[in-house]
Amino acid sequence: MISEERIADLLERIAVAFESIAKTLELDFQRRYPVPKRSRDAIVTHIETDEERLQADQTGNDAEETLERWTEIGEREALFDRVRSQD
Repeated sequence: MISEERIADLLERIAVAFESIAKTLELDFQRRYPVPKRSRDAIVTHIETDEERLQADQTGNDAEETLERWTEIGEREALFDRVRSQD
């Protein structure tokens, strides 16, 4: 028959083998299913289309241009009016 010491030795070897298997399975699990990283905030970008760029060029910086802006007299027109009034 098998002595008690030999049974104790075999049980220790089995325990060491199970421990090794558990570590291997744990590493495999961590490799296959890593802990999800915290998601970052989404960065939303908008690329202007040609139509939007053209509209911005035509209207200036602000989308709503006033009637005063369209009808104001520029420097050349004011100078021309002064010269014409002097003649």
